[in-house]
Amino acid sequence: MIGKIILALISFMLGLFTREIREFFTKKKQHKQVKPLNEQDFKKAMKDLEIK
Repeated sequence: MIGKIILALISFMLGLFTREIREFFTKKKQHKQVKPLNEQDFKKAMKDLEIK
């Protein structure tokens, strides 16, 4: 009985650990650095937004 409880706790902790690792790596990719307004290329942005 104690062995099953310990096994359940270990599997629960491994699940939490893997979730934290996955969130750490996916958060890095989600946040991109935005250029300051004076460095942005508005002509290129308007061309990208044009309806063709």
